[in-house]
Amino acid sequence: MLKAVLFDLDGTLLPMDEKEFTEYYFGLLLKRFISLGYDKDDLIKTVWRGTGAMLRNDGKETNETVFWRVFTDRYGAEKIKDKAVFDDFYVTDFKKAKVVCGENPEARKIIDYVKSKGLKVILASNPVFPICGLLTRAGFVGLGKKDFDYVTGYENSHYAKPNPKYIEETLKVNGFEKDEVLSDITLVAKWSPEVYSVTFITEVGETPERQTVIYDPVNGKIEKPDIKEV
Repeated sequence: MLKAVLFDLDGTLLPMDEKEFTEYYFGLLLKRFISLGYDKDDLIKTVWRGTGAMLRNDGKETNETVFWRVFTDRYGAEKIKDKAVFDDFYVTDFKKAKVVCGENPEARKIIDYVKSKGLKVILASNPVFPICGLLTRAGFVGLGKKDFDYVTGYENSHYAKPNPKYIEETLKVNGFEKDEVLSDITLVAKWSPEVYSVTFITEVGETPERQTVIYDPVNGKIEKPDIKEV
């Protein structure tokens, strides 16, 4: 029985070019932190090292703890105070990154449709950002905290994509079995003004499973037809 849908953010709910977005993101971050005495190149390298550490996380600590250990190992324990500046950045300056992201009116439609069917909605973006930053990005397509029953962020996750334990942990925390959810929904083709082809990938296990379904908000259907993906 289907109980929940897990949505990714980048390239799914939120259209974006990853390279363009990353460059703009670091530009905003540097504007905020150079004034605090950080060297531009060294800060970028440190953030990337912290991100890499989160991607390799073995589950013993949260991604948040892993990232800030890398950060304070580089700059000193006293720099943990700047975590508050990072958190503020993600709810203020970071909003400017909307200019390098696309519009997606279908995001609101499909979220509302899924919720109308009594299903839980989980924002399952790669948890290498704080939850406040992920919600800021969700806001670029008109979504917010109230639209999700759970959000995976670096505060509550001990793994990251593509580690399959990330999905396993997310399901366990929410009390779901792998056959009770659809994960990594992607709108791939518009069939009519109100019907969309949707591809989802179930990441649990060694071999990801890809299937195609039909999202029809008018007639209230999520089906698995035997059709060619277009």
